[in-house]
Amino acid sequence: MAWNRGEPNTTCWYEWCGKDHVYVKGPIDGWRGMKKGVIRIGKEEIEFKEWLRTLEEERWPKAWEEFWKGESFLRVVN
Repeated sequence: MAWNRGEPNTTCWYEWCGKDHVYVKGPIDGWRGMKKGVIRIGKEEIEFKEWLRTLEEERWPKAWEEFWKGESFLRVVN
């Protein structure tokens, strides 16, 4: 994030994310933790296995499709 503010990257010699990379905030609002295999967010409780299934079968494919629609991930290399 320092790089996004114009500061040099002094923490490591390699780069994981490019400048102006969008970060995910965590933990999410309403996070109450996980207990006995159940994720608790606000008043909602969902079994981790079900959450993982929806991530794998629904949310990840949709996010991947949206990612490849844009060209924001492309950089010109000289």
